[in-house]
Amino acid sequence: MASAAASVLPAGVLFAGGHPMTGSEKRGILHADALLFENAVYVICPPDGQPTPDPRIDALVGLVEQTGAVVLTMSALRHDASAAAVSHLPQLLAVALVNHLGDLSDDGVSRHLAAGGFRDMTRIASSPYGVWRDIFEANQGPILEAMKGFASRFERLRSRLTAGELDALGDAFSEAADTRATVPARSKGFLRPLSDVFVYTPDEPGALHRITGALADGGVNIKDIELLKIREGTGGTFRLGVDHDLDAERAVAVLAEAGFQAYRL
Repeated sequence: MASAAASVLPAGVLFAGGHPMTGSEKRGILHADALLFENAVYVICPPDGQPTPDPRIDALVGLVEQTGAVVLTMSALRHDASAAAVSHLPQLLAVALVNHLGDLSDDGVSRHLAAGGFRDMTRIASSPYGVWRDIFEANQGPILEAMKGFASRFERLRSRLTAGELDALGDAFSEAADTRATVPARSKGFLRPLSDVFVYTPDEPGALHRITGALADGGVNIKDIELLKIREGTGGTFRLGVDHDLDAERAVAVLAEAGFQAYRL
């Protein structure tokens, strides 16, 4: 995009690429979020060789910061490589994991076990392809490099398991834990995870309305909802996704006060 802009814009016009590292697998105005950029990393890519500071870039940074985002400036090439590693590669991995599950010939048994961690790490597999097609076309080179590096690391894990080198596998776990500890926990990523609350309700008319009404009165915003199971004439369990752990704790308290059995895993 940066090179294309440089080729068509007249002299004196400054183009700076921008990428808010936040979003949703949902699309359309019905899923609009006024706080989408709040505490999210927003990358701005000044043209290569652009002297700093530049009042025009400073003005753009100030405008973006008004949305509540945290601005990082970097080159377009560095951004493309980083986005491939932390956003585009995970999207492809999620798709591959879910499709691998679909290929298993076990009469759907594995799908019944695919809860918890599997659902969390593959939520983005539900993302619409329309957006991703353009991303894969525009950032093909860095994505292929990220896939190559991942394939090499994954092959090393396979080799260690094949050779029974379990201590070496343990080293990989330790390395991963150390690296993950350096990832900011209080800022949004490209797709932020939801915090889950589970609530049991009797099988009776208006039960869901009472759940959502109690949470609305308690100031808790539901981002996702799913009926996990229902026992005819007895009751069922809903999974509610909310933005943060604090929201989840408040939801449990609000629902308990309203007479529901609510809990977190």
